[in-house]
Amino acid sequence: MSFRMSFQKKLFASLSIIIALLIMILSYAFYRYSAAITTDTESKTSQQIIEKISGQIDELYHQMDIAATSIVYNEEVQNTLFDLNYNTKIDNMTLLNYDTKIRKNLQSINFYLRKVIKTAVFNSDKNIYFYTGLVDDDSITVAKRLSDPLWYENLVSPKEEMRMVPPHQNEWSSTPKPVLSLFRKIKNTYGIQFGMFEIQMPYSMLKDICSMDTLSDESSILIFDSKGSLVYPYEIQDYKFINIKPLDIFKATKISSSGSTQLNIKNENILCSFKKSSYTNFTIVLASKQSVLQKQLSFYWNLTVIFSILIILTILAAFYILISRLTKPLKVLISTVNDVNLENMSLHIPNEEHNEFLMLNESFSSMFSKLKDSINKIYESKIRETDAHFMALQAQMNPHFLYNTLTVISASSEAQGNLSTALMCNQLSDMMRYIVSASNPIVTVKEEITHTQNYLHLMKQQYENYLDIEIDIPEEMYDLFIPKLTLQPLVENSINHGFENIQPPWNLSIIGRVYPNSDWEIVIKDNGSGFNDMILKRLLNQLQEYKTNIEQCNFKENLSIGGMGVLNTYSRFSIYFKENTVFNIENQSQGCSITLGYKKTNGGI
Repeated sequence: MSFRMSFQKKLFASLSIIIALLIMILSYAFYRYSAAITTDTESKTSQQIIEKISGQIDELYHQMDIAATSIVYNEEVQNTLFDLNYNTKIDNMTLLNYDTKIRKNLQSINFYLRKVIKTAVFNSDKNIYFYTGLVDDDSITVAKRLSDPLWYENLVSPKEEMRMVPPHQNEWSSTPKPVLSLFRKIKNTYGIQFGMFEIQMPYSMLKDICSMDTLSDESSILIFDSKGSLVYPYEIQDYKFINIKPLDIFKATKISSSGSTQLNIKNENILCSFKKSSYTNFTIVLASKQSVLQKQLSFYWNLTVIFSILIILTILAAFYILISRLTKPLKVLISTVNDVNLENMSLHIPNEEHNEFLMLNESFSSMFSKLKDSINKIYESKIRETDAHFMALQAQMNPHFLYNTLTVISASSEAQGNLSTALMCNQLSDMMRYIVSASNPIVTVKEEITHTQNYLHLMKQQYENYLDIEIDIPEEMYDLFIPKLTLQPLVENSINHGFENIQPPWNLSIIGRVYPNSDWEIVIKDNGSGFNDMILKRLLNQLQEYKTNIEQCNFKENLSIGGMGVLNTYSRFSIYFKENTVFNIENQSQGCSITLGYKKTNGGI
């Protein structure tokens, strides 16, 4: 009982650790994914807000520029300013008439820009000043502005035609209020400047654009000019990030023209989404304190931990109940297994409720049956191996008598001047040594070709001029290795069977080919009768059967397939080259061809 409980505890502890680790890893991955999604959503939402605000600010200044363009290129305004610049004798009536004309044109702007505070046409050099909008009752301030040529020259850069000014104090009034201004030079077609035009919009318009209801109390819109000066919020009391200098936020946005970045200053995390407007050169930033997001992520983490713990406890409880039921029959199993021995290789099931025991009994029976069969096969293999070794030793002893006899015949033939017989004896002797030699079953192509040539020379002596032989093997194939007695049995098959019912001349060729990718092949071709269709079909089936047995490891079945001819040659060739074997047999229009070789991309039969 103690062993059963010990095993049960070990199993439960192991599963508990695995399940707990798995759930914790998945929970942490889920939290990280949720946090990334939340942060990404926050960043995308901020970027959308920035895009919207930037577009509205650009549109505001663009509308101001359209209004300014309509004035500076107005022919009546240009003619009036031209006369005021170059006519020194203008009476009061004419001046009043000019004032009426310019005011009329300035007032036309109010039809499509209804919130315009003020429009003005002025020239500091000629002391020209016309305006519409708020009543300007401070003539001293106006006179002071017109008398400042440096201020006038710096309103718009000499290289530019227009300047967009962020929120600033109205410079025409002694009680100024913040306004937005756009200045544009008034020139004629020849580029001669007559004066300057200014259009003012209330600062409240910019404030309305930047004060969106969707922004939280922890978020704020900041606008910087190209030099990094904070232009919005204009009132310092509206700046929320007391511990962070505006310039530090601006520097964080220098990484690109738009995007998001994290800023950590004095233990305060700020998410800055920004965009630099190519039209106004303003950098609009949505700065958000991350305390709200951190609280949200902390809530997600706590929720994830609680759910993970509940899931772990539920699964462990289910595992404990399941393991208890599964380990209950162990005592019965141990007792039953102890009764198994060589004479009784089965499990005695005490009752029928343990179906697993019945399956285990069947598995044991099958296992021992296979074990007995394997032992018999190994024993039989050892016996055959011993017999084969004895026969090989005996085969090595028998040829010595034949070698000696052939040597005596060769010497006698040379003494009597019969060199042809001596040559045949020498060739036959070389063939027998090549066949019987057991030093290495793998030889080079050159050695195999030499042995085949010896055989063909002997056949040439028998058939004289009836047999025409062609051997063309490239030198780069000489050092390739193939199983011994690969070519000669196939050549012998052609001579003994292929030419049997065919009138001479008989043509036999052995052609080798080498391909660029290291593949190679040797083709043996004759002009004989070829294979009978039924025989060829049976032969190809046997070759395919042999190949299938090798793939399925049915070596016992292959022992009954073969012989010293084509099947034997293929079996040795395929064992050596495996899946790279090329071995094809085909009947030609006259005769037969056998192709064997090596191919990297499994040619097969």
